[in-house]
Amino acid sequence: YARRVPTEAVNAPVMAALPELYALATADEFPLRAVAAVRRVVGGSKCDYTEVDLATGNFRVLVSPEPSQLRSLQPARRAHMTQHPVLGHFLHRPGPGARLISDFLTPTQFRRLGLYGEFFVHLDVDDQLTALLTPGATRVRAGISIDRDRRSPFTAADRRRLDALQPHLVAA
Repeated sequence: YARRVPTEAVNAPVMAALPELYALATADEFPLRAVAAVRRVVGGSKCDYTEVDLATGNFRVLVSPEPSQLRSLQPARRAHMTQHPVLGHFLHRPGPGARLISDFLTPTQFRRLGLYGEFFVHLDVDDQLTALLTPGATRVRAGISIDRDRRSPFTAADRRRLDALQPHLVAA
């Protein structure tokens, strides 16, 4: 991060989110605060906080706002989550820097996956920007993602804002 100097346009929303992010809270309250901060700073249709237990494969997800159809899509999520290119990246190369699904797959490649056809299409998600929140040596990995549809693609500034917020999310 030393070489990445955020511009004022990136820095101002990040700085505005810090008081709430660093306010005293329980561990159970953190995911809600984190998704609220990321949605305000980066923007998107919804934000997801995900924890994956590498030993068991179990995962816990908080989505805000939670779409009404999300619970009925849990079997599809479980069946196809191994196809998620960003999850695969962070499981094998944990480190800083937000990643997009589109960093790894073209829109056509993504839409051919069961992950898209049986899960993301029902949630109107065409791309997702994700940052890892836990160090690589941990058994449980946590990350935070912003979802968008094709009408509002991510920009380089969106990635810079999440990159600037990531160390604060980790510290908080």
